[in-house]
Amino acid sequence: MTFGIGFATVKTQAADLFTQMNLEKKPLDKVDWRRNVLFATFGFAYMGCFQYYLYVTLFSRWFAGASRFANQSIAKKLRDRTGQVDLMKQVGFDVLIHPIWFFPVYYTMKESLNGKPNVFEAPFPTVAGNAIKKYWNNNFVAGSVMADWLAFWKIWIVGDMVVYGLMPMWARLPANHFFSFLYVVVLSFTRGGEEPPKLEDAEGALKALPGLPDGVVAKVTEAAIDKELRK
Repeated sequence: MTFGIGFATVKTQAADLFTQMNLEKKPLDKVDWRRNVLFATFGFAYMGCFQYYLYVTLFSRWFAGASRFANQSIAKKLRDRTGQVDLMKQVGFDVLIHPIWFFPVYYTMKESLNGKPNVFEAPFPTVAGNAIKKYWNNNFVAGSVMADWLAFWKIWIVGDMVVYGLMPMWARLPANHFFSFLYVVVLSFTRGGEEPPKLEDAEGALKALPGLPDGVVAKVTEAAIDKELRK
C-alpha cells in the first residue's frame, strides 16, 4: 500500500512536469512549481490513498469474480459470459460513475491551492464554490459540453478495457499506472495552468480588427479581462 501511494504521488507529479517541460516547452527555471505541487498533492491524496481504497478494497468486494476472470486465458475469457458482464460493470463504473466526483474533487483541490483566492485567503465554502462554478462552466455550458468527461473517456474507456479485460492480476497495476500517466498529462495540459489574459495581448488582437476606435479597444479589453478574472 505504501509503495503504491508513493508511486502514484511521484507518477502524477512527473506527468505534470513532463507536460510543462515537453508539451508547453518551459525551461526548468520557468516551471510552475505551485502547479506541480498541486499534482503531487492530488497524486498522494486522491490517486494514491483514495483510489487504492476504491480499486483495491471496494472493487474486490463489488466484483468478487474479477480476479478469476483476469487470470484466465484470452480464449477462456471469450467464453466466460459472467466475467464479461463483470468486466462491463467495472468499466461502466469507472467511466460513468467515478467522474461524477473525480472532477469536482480535482477542481476544488486546484482552487484551494492555486486559486485566486485560495483556501489560505478565503473561507473554504467560497473557494469550493468558485471551483464548482469553473467545473460547471467548462463542461455544462454551450460550446464546452462535457469537455473534461470526453477527455477522460478518450483515455479510460480503452484503458479500462485493457486493464480489466486483458491484463492478469499481476499486470493490472503497471498497466493502470501507464494509462494514468497518459491521462494526467492530458489533465495537466488542459486544466493544470490558469494564467490570466495579458492586457497587451488582448489589445493587440483587438487592434488588428479594422476600423475599431482605440477607446472601444480599451473598454472591451478591460471588460473582457475583468470578466475572465471573476470566473
